[in-house]
Amino acid sequence: METFKRELILGEKVDFISATEPTNIQWENRHIKGINYAGRLFAAILVVLFVLAISFVTIVAFKVQSIK
Repeated sequence: METFKRELILGEKVDFISATEPTNIQWENRHIKGINYAGRLFAAILVVLFVLAISFVTIVAFKVQSIK
């Protein structure tokens, strides 16, 4: 029987503690405010718009190809 081998991160044993409640995980990043928050929001919006633009161009290209 094979025993469980703990993984190391940067050569150290990892010790996880459970959250007291599920919403604790969400509140861990609530300290991010101001320009840092705005930057992250702007970056996320840019990524979404980029993916939507690529999807639109791909769909139009395939539609044009199918019409020809």
